[in-house]
Amino acid sequence: MKDHRITKLDKILAAVLDKIPDTFGVVLDENGWLRIKDLYFAVKDEAGIGPVTPNNLEYSVNLFLSDKYEINNNKIRLKPDHRTNFIETESGIIPPEILYLCIRQRAYDHVEKFGLETSSGDEMPFVLTPDKEIALKLGKKKDNDPSLVEVFADEAANRGIEFLRYGNLYLSYYIPKRFLSLPPKKEEKIIVQDKAKPDKTNKKEYLKQTETTKPPAYTGSYYMSLKDMLPHLFGDKTTDNKQKSKKGRDKEPIWKEARREKEKKWDDQ
Repeated sequence: MKDHRITKLDKILAAVLDKIPDTFGVVLDENGWLRIKDLYFAVKDEAGIGPVTPNNLEYSVNLFLSDKYEINNNKIRLKPDHRTNFIETESGIIPPEILYLCIRQRAYDHVEKFGLETSSGDEMPFVLTPDKEIALKLGKKKDNDPSLVEVFADEAANRGIEFLRYGNLYLSYYIPKRFLSLPPKKEEKIIVQDKAKPDKTNKKEYLKQTETTKPPAYTGSYYMSLKDMLPHLFGDKTTDNKQKSKKGRDKEPIWKEARREKEKKWDDQ
């Protein structure tokens, strides 16, 4: 990776892991740690750092930026002596009347049936925002065609559902389905795959896949092609030559007949 890309990556990591994590839609734990997977979704579309994956993010940090950042157990953070900002998570707050978040298409059926609930062993809360456009922007980082969910946050809070505030974001670990408004389910896109082509690397298999199959044989019948029935239309030279040869044997040439008559007269004398 070139020097200017490392510099750009360093600035983006500092923004996500220190200055404005809420702007990128991520939440750091109390010690400043963030899952590398969540970091990847937050920065993958940022210009100037080239195409990234979780693996090459980790590799680049360990190789070029290990003096500022540390990685442990699939998580990353800015080292404490480099931190300049820390967002406190606020509890006991009253959320706005309506909040938004996006869900992936594959999670639609589960959310429709059970509401928003974190999976077993997942300590990360759901991230919500009062801005619909920001919710869509954050949702498209993880799914090309997410579903926008409307949350009746004020009503849910009045019924005992806890909401936390993290900068400009709101967090919750569980929201029952009665406080959610989901859009109609989107139709699944069916991908039509091209018919597999014969494998030319294996000669036997290729010949087996590409050989022409003859029509099935039936009792009391036999297979005959048009070429067999109408050879004169297909220019069957072998058949023509056989016929010509047969005709030639039926009648001798005139000169042979004349010579035989002459030899017979000499014998009679």
